[in-house]
Amino acid sequence: MKKLGTILGIAGTLAAVAFAAPTTAHAYDTITKQTNQNYTARFVNQAKNNDGIYKYGVYNTSASTATPDLNGKNWEHSFIKVTQEATTASGTWVKFSYYGKVIGWVKKSAIEPFTVKQNAAALINKYNYRGTAMLIKNYASNSVTASTGYAYYGGRKVNTSDTVYPTASLQKVITAAIIVQLVNEHKLTQYTRLSKFYPSVKTSADITIRQLMDHNSGLEETNEEIDPGKYLTEAQSIQYAIGQLNATGAGNHHYTNANYILLAGIIRQLTGKSLEDNVQTRIIDKLGLKHTYFYNTIPSSVTPAVSYKYVNGNNYQYYPLTTNLLSSLTGAGNMYMSPQDYYTVQKGLRNGKILSKSDYYYLSNNYKYSYDGGMWHIKSSHMKYSSGSLRNTGITTHMYLSEGNKTGVIFFSNQKGTGTSTADLTEKTLYNLVKYYM
Repeated sequence: MKKLGTILGIAGTLAAVAFAAPTTAHAYDTITKQTNQNYTARFVNQAKNNDGIYKYGVYNTSASTATPDLNGKNWEHSFIKVTQEATTASGTWVKFSYYGKVIGWVKKSAIEPFTVKQNAAALINKYNYRGTAMLIKNYASNSVTASTGYAYYGGRKVNTSDTVYPTASLQKVITAAIIVQLVNEHKLTQYTRLSKFYPSVKTSADITIRQLMDHNSGLEETNEEIDPGKYLTEAQSIQYAIGQLNATGAGNHHYTNANYILLAGIIRQLTGKSLEDNVQTRIIDKLGLKHTYFYNTIPSSVTPAVSYKYVNGNNYQYYPLTTNLLSSLTGAGNMYMSPQDYYTVQKGLRNGKILSKSDYYYLSNNYKYSYDGGMWHIKSSHMKYSSGSLRNTGITTHMYLSEGNKTGVIFFSNQKGTGTSTADLTEKTLYNLVKYYM
């Protein structure tokens, strides 16, 4: 009986197992449609909706996607790039990346289309700058231009892609390019001494043309970018700069406008024409520039960008840029241009229209120093950049381009902002839009 009872006990257990209620498998959603996408957007309405973000796939299509990994409320207005869309019973979902990093999937209703142009403008405004940024991809075949604010606030004239801004120090490379043209015409060499043209300048017998181009002349200007108190002709501005010079010894690096004002004077002596005439025939006409002028040749039909600053929470606080100051900056910062025209100049420096590719390397001194021929060069990343500003004004300009001009940003601003420098805004913020979103 004991044996029979044992057997019955086993059987009873088996029966219990056999007739227990079966476990129900989780019913996951099926993707009914999936497509590749390539557009930019931003998160919206997340303070209210707080949509879940799923790192491992579309919501509820597997065990790892049953619960959200991130909360949408932390992504409000974040700028993203959508790479895929998928449809399930629960709706349409998008896969997105953020500055090149794939994040996951979110319901499409959590985002709205938002362009690179819109985001560039939002970033410029965020730091209280006003101006125009040209974002370049594939040699400008896929460029984006974003403008914010007013060129002339009093007349409510908005900044546009055609607005002309003071170039400040970004003009220097144009002066340097004409020097290289004159070298090609055998009118001087990079080793020609400054004393040939301006023997009264102390240590001029030791200073070469190349040292002027690279700011290695050892010269300093004592009252740099200070209004001279009167209007100066081009010839007078050169003599004015000479009168402000302090010589510390050839070979010493001092970034000063005087180096390029002297180069402008050399161009005048060698050609018998003003720098303005040389720029017109050698640069503007050769490239067909439509939005490039000297400060004293801007047509009445064109509204140049007026200088403003952001002060104590207020935009468009007028900070005058005087004609007197501009008249003293011959060859070093007295031109107005649009970002598009400036990019055309950069291309012209190596495509044969202004200089050849070999001329460009000569201009850049084969990147011997950090600053060569009117620009800074970053050897490790093959990038070039130039920053400009005019003292006691709201004018800031910045260029950040690959050496071959394939990618980069040119940003001209007529209101100086806060919270970040023009260089950081251009190189670290706007350039990342080119790198990850264009």
